[in-house]
Amino acid sequence: MKMRAALRVFGRNQRGAIAVEFAFIAIPLMLLLVGSLEVSRLVWTRHALQDAAANGARCVGLRSPPCVLDGVANQAGARGFVQDKAAGWIVFIAAEAVTVEEDAECNGLAGFARVKVHHDFYSVLNVITGGTIETEACFPQMTLN
Repeated sequence: MKMRAALRVFGRNQRGAIAVEFAFIAIPLMLLLVGSLEVSRLVWTRHALQDAAANGARCVGLRSPPCVLDGVANQAGARGFVQDKAAGWIVFIAAEAVTVEEDAECNGLAGFARVKVHHDFYSVLNVITGGTIETEACFPQMTLN
């Protein structure tokens, strides 16, 4: 008899119910929180690389130093310029990840400066992205006459 009474009292007891309920939602809640931070970081990185590529293409297209020296495209200078612009966004890229073309074709039109940036994106949640961000920017070549 005492056992049945104890079970009834225990069955009606609500202490600890919140801890059990939180345990059920804790993992999805943390996954949602970390996932939203990682997606935001991915968007930030992509935007930073696109901005750096656009500035690099503009630098080459306008034939500005350090991208062009003595009328000739300076690959090292242009890559360094793009790296500096990306570093301003707190995104660090290797020089090999930047491709600079002085006379390229963009969308079927010739006479453009093109900069491509290839960046490996590492995330805590690798299911969000394939791990690679590729951006490209074009700017019309300016000629000095």
